[in-house]
Amino acid sequence: MPEFNRSADVAAAVDDDGLVVCRAEDLLKASDWAMGTASAIASDLDRSGLAWVTRPSTGTDYVRIYRPGYKAGRLIDAVTRPSVAGGDFLREAAEGPSEILARIRELVCTT
Repeated sequence: MPEFNRSADVAAAVDDDGLVVCRAEDLLKASDWAMGTASAIASDLDRSGLAWVTRPSTGTDYVRIYRPGYKAGRLIDAVTRPSVAGGDFLREAAEGPSEILARIRELVCTT
């Protein structure tokens, strides 16, 4: 599990891995959030271009931190904030290799 000394470490970890899952208490250990409330942390994340899925009720709750524009973030937003575009994105993301292979066969094997 990642350890953060500053809020910038959180952003760097998200940029490296696409998203970060950690306990709320690990977020609070970041020095600039030491006295932060969930609302203050959410505002700081938003200013950094980040978002989180779960607002923790205790320090041991897990939170998922992500960038909304990245692929993982687009998937999370599509699930947590329903929309027509989000539904289209989920359907596209759910296409597995078998569906893609079937489409290739249709295109290549037709006479």
